[in-house]
Parts: sequence; structure tokens; C-alpha cells
Amino acid sequence: MKFRVTIAGRQRLVEIERHEGAGTVSVDGVPMQAEAVEVQPGRWSLSLNGRHYDVSLIKSRDACELFIGADRYRAEVQDARRPDVPSGAARMNRPFELTSLMPGKVVRILVAEGQRVGPEDGIVVVEAMKMENELRVGHAAVVEQVLVKPGQLVESGAPLVRFAPEAGSV
Repeated sequence: MKFRVTIAGRQRLVEIERHEGAGTVSVDGVPMQAEAVEVQPGRWSLSLNGRHYDVSLIKSRDACELFIGADRYRAEVQDARRPDVPSGAARMNRPFELTSLMPGKVVRILVAEGQRVGPEDGIVVVEAMKMENELRVGHAAVVEQVLVKPGQLVESGAPLVRFAPEAGSV
């Protein structure tokens, strides 16, 4: 699973591979061994590369409050397969773009210009680190312009598809 996590204005790409409570977590491509055990609802015992943390988590609709020891952090978590959409962009009728999460090769384009898409529709498949990633948009929109072609190499953050919010999707 891949997520964009923003804490104190700094965005990180976090990838999690789980294996029954333990696994590997990569932050901006740097791997670390991880183990997490929920000791009470909302309270976790977390180990990262052998360092242990007591973490409390309170989820709200748009963010999480993390308490690590005596420190408090507000974290915004977004599925990394969804585009960076400016807050309220659909309601404000502004276009937005689906961008590449990391350097890779465009394998397939799953949409056409003028096509209406929904929250779970696949948009583009990008191969990165020998894995195919199907990217999606998080709400109803209309494909305004496809900016890449199959076989094209793209850098991290490169725009792939431009969208216009779907009329009436307020």
C-alpha cells in the first residue's frame, strides 16, 4: 500500500508491505523493518528498525492526530494512487492533474479525452520498480486532456492526465 503522508507541511511517500503485523515500511524510498501491535483501540506499540514507540492515534475525517510519547502531530494521509487535488477543487470548478508518484514508464492509458470517470475508475497504469500501479482519481471528473503516451518514461511528479470537475459533482 502506498500513501502520501503530510506532517508539519512536509510530504512523504510511504509504502507499506505487511506480513502478519510485521513487514517493511519505506519512507521516500528508504526501507526500514517495522512491527505494529494494537495494544488498545487507537493505541499502538510500534517498532521501526529496532526503536520502540508508544503511539496513540485519533482519526478525523480529513486527518489523524498522532501522539508519540509526549509529542503531538497532525498528519494528513492520502492514498498515493489518487492525484494531488487542491482542497475543494471540485467544488470550486477548477481543473486538476493526476501526477506520477515516482519515476516510471506509462504502461496503459485507461481513459479518453471527454470521458467521465468516478472515484474508483482506473486512469493510467505506470510501471515503477517492476510493479504496475493503477492510478485513480478520488471523485467524479471529466478527462480534459491525456498528457502522456504508452511507453513514455515519466519523472516523479510529472503530470499524466488533466481533469475538469464533473458538472453537478458539488
